[in-house]
Amino acid sequence: MNVQMYIIRVRVFQRNINLKNHVQDEYSDLMEMLQDEGDGFNLNRLKQMVKNLLQGLKIAKQLLLFILQNITFQQIEWKTHFGTGEASSTGIVSGGIWMVKGTLLGALSEFSNLNCQPNIIIIPYFQQRGFQSKIDCIVTIRLGKAIHTAMYLLRKIFGNKEVYN
Repeated sequence: MNVQMYIIRVRVFQRNINLKNHVQDEYSDLMEMLQDEGDGFNLNRLKQMVKNLLQGLKIAKQLLLFILQNITFQQIEWKTHFGTGEASSTGIVSGGIWMVKGTLLGALSEFSNLNCQPNIIIIPYFQQRGFQSKIDCIVTIRLGKAIHTAMYLLRKIFGNKEVYN
């Protein structure tokens, strides 16, 4: 995956992420627990991992909603090229992609300020395999709201630590 961020047509951020290695790192603890033959299957450890994951998702949702409330979308263009190599399955996947995009843009308009008509484009390739998705958007945020959001995030992320010992 290639992630790039431009501000006034100047690239300020670029990162290439290898998803195969990233997914393996995420599940290495779970696989290690399941394959551990010395202790056997530890149900309590699995429950604790699921509980920690759900707690992390709850905090991430709160932070994401707070960020979305403070930004305004001026322009959104989301273009996806894909193909499965077989026409029938490409048609089915095309409908699924339309559903996912519509749901995400509906949630975006619900939880943020959307001042534009989103431009959604899906281009299926019926005889080829591949996937490419590109999102271009213009986002505005006021300086005071940006500072307030940054302070809120810092307080939520690092707020559990004591200041004085």
